[in-house]
Amino acid sequence: MNCSIEGCPGEFEAATIMHTVLRKGPFIVIDHVPAYIRSLCGDALLKSDAVRKIESLLLEKDQPATTVPPFEFT
Repeated sequence: MNCSIEGCPGEFEAATIMHTVLRKGPFIVIDHVPAYIRSLCGDALLKSDAVRKIESLLLEKDQPATTVPPFEFT
């Protein structure tokens, strides 16, 4: 797989990440999302099954187990 950052020589490695989604309303933070991370630049690609799972989580009416207030960058 090629990196989205031109000229990056790093390799993609399997890892899990914390993924943030902004929808109508509050931010949604999903932890332990399977992804491929570029070793040098940190570019991330979500695995296709992870994207489908995130989409299904966003359609659920249940609330997350915990909430996290965001910091304001001013």
